[in-house]
Amino acid sequence: MYWPRLLRDPKDPLRSKVGVDWKRWKDEDEDENGPPRPLLDSEWLDDDLTVTKVASFPEEEYDDSLVPLLDAGTLAPYLERANLTLVLCFERAERCKGCRQLAKLLAHVASQVNEENKQLSVGRVDGIASFEVMKRLHVTSFPQLKLFFRDGDVVTVDAPSVRSSRQLQHYLVEQLQPAWLDVDGGAEALEDVLTRMERVALFVVPEDSEGSDEARRAKAAERAFEGAAKKFRAMLVKHTSMVFVKTTEATVLALLKEEEKKKKSNNNSSNSNLDDEANSNVSGLVSSSSSSSSSTGITLLALKAGEEPLRYPEPLRRHHKNKNKNKKTLSSSSSWKAKAVFHWLRKAQFKVLEQVTPNNFPEFRRKGNPMLYILLAGNDTSHHEEILDVVRPVAKANAKRLTFVYTHVSSNNTAAMDLLSHLRCDFDGETTFAVLEDFREEYRYCIEASSDRPLTFGRIERLVEGFVGRDKTVLGSPDKLRSEPVPSRESNVGPVYDVVGENLMEVVLDPTKDVVIHFYSPMDDKWDYDETELKNAAEVLEGTESVLIGKIDGFKNEKPREFPDIGYFPCTYLFPSSNKMMPIEFNKTQGFLKDRLLEWIGDHASKPEDLPEEARKELEAKDEL
Repeated sequence: MYWPRLLRDPKDPLRSKVGVDWKRWKDEDEDENGPPRPLLDSEWLDDDLTVTKVASFPEEEYDDSLVPLLDAGTLAPYLERANLTLVLCFERAERCKGCRQLAKLLAHVASQVNEENKQLSVGRVDGIASFEVMKRLHVTSFPQLKLFFRDGDVVTVDAPSVRSSRQLQHYLVEQLQPAWLDVDGGAEALEDVLTRMERVALFVVPEDSEGSDEARRAKAAERAFEGAAKKFRAMLVKHTSMVFVKTTEATVLALLKEEEKKKKSNNNSSNSNLDDEANSNVSGLVSSSSSSSSSTGITLLALKAGEEPLRYPEPLRRHHKNKNKNKKTLSSSSSWKAKAVFHWLRKAQFKVLEQVTPNNFPEFRRKGNPMLYILLAGNDTSHHEEILDVVRPVAKANAKRLTFVYTHVSSNNTAAMDLLSHLRCDFDGETTFAVLEDFREEYRYCIEASSDRPLTFGRIERLVEGFVGRDKTVLGSPDKLRSEPVPSRESNVGPVYDVVGENLMEVVLDPTKDVVIHFYSPMDDKWDYDETELKNAAEVLEGTESVLIGKIDGFKNEKPREFPDIGYFPCTYLFPSSNKMMPIEFNKTQGFLKDRLLEWIGDHASKPEDLPEEARKELEAKDEL
């Protein structure tokens, strides 16, 4: 499974149409200009096969009779035959390859459904011939999969995510299961569910008061919760294993009383299970009830083991004037809506520090927040939990402004290695490090770690605070390049010159100099060490007219669009005077050291004869080796 190559602008209107660009296997001797040779099934990587081929289905001819062709007259009676009906909306056109592939897949699914489960049925509708049906179903493109429930609910299935008949069969069977659990068997039953499940969306049904305004609002909230649960069940690709639970207010109060008794009995005891209980969803429910200031019993909580629970913000009730009486009354129809609850739970299902996978990465991406990736070296798992414990407090404090994720990286983890390719990071297989990515401005800052400079709370907190507060020190405008003020010549005297976004292109395109530019952030304490090495190298070359060394704060200064894509920083580039269009990147995997910098500059200098004696000695020593 591969990570998508995201388009540059998340607000690009063509992004949803263009989609993503997936990597595929390619022969080394394949002609770039000639037509590609069709690959045999044995030549595809397993992951490529699942992504490039939309669906997998038997090679033998499929029987169209297993998927009946429906129209405006036969669709409604056909939907009454089963509890759940999957309908393919297609067009008979040569260009719709997805229609043909899904038709074959549905034929295979129909054969299994007819044999194994009489509650399911499958059909298809020719969209061009049944235009009125497509209009009623709001189908504007093909192919589309519509799922019809006997109770009248209609769900649009994500057709591009259907990759195998087995996946679709499991999905259909899942739709026959209850979307939520009704727990009314007492405090023990509720405690058992909250203890076993890692993530729970808990809806507490208040005490019934027939005919009152609060009772009508409670019914509206309950319908919204049930609708959100159905929407989650209808998602083909689940991002987390959240369980929806509905219980009564009396059951919750009984559980809270039991927990209060346990707390009193454990005050003077050393129970080994206390830590486990503190990290369970039961403790989250207790803490939520103690801090609740709600005046009504309508409660919706997102419980995640080990974290503080999130309470759904109760919609504000609107006042309206009574037509018969000149006074304002509360609206009986609350603004509890299934769509609003679904979107809130879709965000609340993730922890403040979540493991990123190819399935949930698009969900993080759609939020639009900058992301901080913690990339844990797969060969050393002993310190992983310690590193995550360091990151969690920072993630909790900045959860609304940044998204914090982690993953285990190793050479045999294909998905994680492709994430590194997306981040353009060099991974040696032994070092745990972090990358801060800003989707909107395409910044990627790599927080390097080593045995002598590990990832610490102070390093991560300093970098996050600097990134979040960058706009407070530098005024930015969407119509203007974000840049610090251009330094005056009197204050910018070197040996390492300060460069900003506004004069970056002017400096690097100087035809008389080989220009070295180092992108950095002062918010990472590693810069204190790199600055010393960069300054030492610049002092050696200070009298050389043909070489200029500069530095630019990558967070406070936006690079112009015409500037080359640097991937991530800190990084160092050299722009030779002889070829400004082909910058050369410094390889820092063996250390950011003065001697290595001088050697690298000497290798690519346009006028090596102008270099001072110390720099030439480095070249001579290299030549002797």
